[in-house]
Amino acid sequence: MADGSAYCARLALALKASGLFVLGLAPYLYLPIRASMDPPLNTGDPSTLPRFLVHVTGRQFSDKMWAFGPGEIVGRFAIWNSLLLKQYHPALLVLALLGAVAGWWRDRAASGMLLLLFVLTLIYGLEYDVNDAFVYFIPTYLVMAVWLAFGIHTLLGPFRRLSRSDLRLAVVVVTVACYSP
Repeated sequence: MADGSAYCARLALALKASGLFVLGLAPYLYLPIRASMDPPLNTGDPSTLPRFLVHVTGRQFSDKMWAFGPGEIVGRFAIWNSLLLKQYHPALLVLALLGAVAGWWRDRAASGMLLLLFVLTLIYGLEYDVNDAFVYFIPTYLVMAVWLAFGIHTLLGPFRRLSRSDLRLAVVVVTVACYSP
């Protein structure tokens, strides 16, 4: 009997998840409706099913993906790296690395998802030939921020036994040490 109730619970959860997924796709229904009203800005004109699929899948931009060969990736990576160093001080990157390692030891599933998000969005940004490629690097900087938070949390671990005022002082000292004008 317990197996049957567990199966029903999993089925109910799967149905709820499927319903929420479909609900998340609901805004796409507005595209053909609005396109059929002849709006002044009608990019892709998704009023028919074939045009809707082209618009939603981004097929019109497929020539810009995988535009760079192996020789050009090094230069693109250098661009990403220079932008990364504008976002984060090198000391903060060391803390982010510490956080990535500490996160891996604490929760491999969550860390694996973060690493997958980081790698896939980095590859996407490096290989997508657009003028504003820096925008596609933003998720990698967000993942770095999460790893940085884990790193700070790990670094401050020994200070957890301190009083609140001593802990605040430690946070100020670490922040000042990592700050670079």
